[in-house]
Amino acid sequence: MLRYVPDFICHRFAQGKLQGSFKGFVLLLDIVDFTGMVEKLQGDGQDGADGVGKLLNAIMRGPIAAIYRQGGFVNLFVGDAISAIFEAEASSNVQTALTDIRRAVDSLNIGGRAEWGQTARA
Repeated sequence: MLRYVPDFICHRFAQGKLQGSFKGFVLLLDIVDFTGMVEKLQGDGQDGADGVGKLLNAIMRGPIAAIYRQGGFVNLFVGDAISAIFEAEASSNVQTALTDIRRAVDSLNIGGRAEWGQTARA
């Protein structure tokens, strides 16, 4: 679980600070109609299960990298959704992360894959 604790909290803990607060932003990302995509892939048996994992990894790789590049951290994975927290006074890092996430999702061209049946949207 340590990898889901951000560096700034680990640093405070090492200094003996066991409680506190910070200003920040929460970003929630969810894949639109992921259930529908999974249902289409389920018909392929084991190949479908592998396809689901590959699809999820392909979709989430870019957004996760964008979050960390902009100083955020992923604190929760729930199925096809992720939650990220940014310690910040202003939203500029979050806005930049969102721009990077949109570019990453747009580059996937999921809408062009008929078997997935959905266009990626950020």
